Amino acid sequence: MEYWISPGGGLREWARLNLALALCIGIPVLCFAPIITLLLTCFVSWSDSLVHIVTNLLLIPVIALAAVAIITALLTMLRKMSK
Repeated sequence: MEYWISPGGGLREWARLNLALALCIGIPVLCFAPIITLLLTCFVSWSDSLVHIVTNLLLIPVIALAAVAIITALLTMLRKMSK
């Protein structure tokens, strides 16, 4: 049937070219895709950890400032009440 469709061998050459192209693209993808997926997963977890660290580091001064403001306000109220 293949010879009947393309007696000059064009169909066979087209199939051979597509097979070679599929193998040249498919084999590296199958070999390197798991490694790339693992690296991207590690990168995502590290970046998530860094976001949490930065958030905590930014919240520490805000909480400390709020605590100092509350303590100052309480001390001021106590001083005014004692006079």
